Amino acid sequence: LLEYLDSHKPEERSLFQFLLLYRDKILKTPPFHDDWYALDGT
Repeated sequence: LLEYLDSHKPEERSLFQFLLLYRDKILKTPPFHDDWYALDGT
């Protein structure tokens, strides 16, 4: 998260973009490593 915030201006930040860019890292991190649906709510 800090990497993303440091590399993007506040007006360029979006949750959607963050999730797209860091999906692989998020999926490998508990508790989402085996349950992507818990993150996106579907």
